Amino acid sequence: MQEIIKSLGIDPRQIATTVIGFAIFYWILRRYAFGPFIKLLEDRRASITSTFDHLESERQENEKVHRHYDELIGKIGEERHKQLQEGLAEAKKLASEIEAEARRKAELILKRGEETIATEKAQAKLELMNYMVDLSIRSAELALRETITSDDHRRLIQRYIEELGTVESGESGRMG
Repeated sequence: MQEIIKSLGIDPRQIATTVIGFAIFYWILRRYAFGPFIKLLEDRRASITSTFDHLESERQENEKVHRHYDELIGKIGEERHKQLQEGLAEAKKLASEIEAEARRKAELILKRGEETIATEKAQAKLELMNYMVDLSIRSAELALRETITSDDHRRLIQRYIEELGTVESGESGRMG
């Protein structure tokens, strides 16, 4: 085997030196480079994991805030609906109050109108009675001034009835 090694041009001392040099190099790297490098990789892994954890917590917080805003929007919608219902109820109440006031005023106007009609009717009756009294007085004056014959008496009564009929028809049109 030594012959094969010599024929290939391999020096065993050189291999031993290379192996010992590689072992020392490996030990130095492990002691001074792998530790900080692995620590750097470990720190980087921890940083990435921390970033992912932070992003996940922010995502959860965003979902929580989103749910909170959805609840607020729902509450605002309910409150708006409640206020609309209250406004509608208030408007209906106000409309019924206005309607009741209008009815009260209409009834008052009707009552005043009926009172006015009753007053005018009483006044018309009074005027009619005064006119009838005047007619009676004039008839009596005529009767006292003249001697009334039976024909004159009938004629006076007929005239009195005619005058009374025209007064009543004229007054009844005004009273009705």
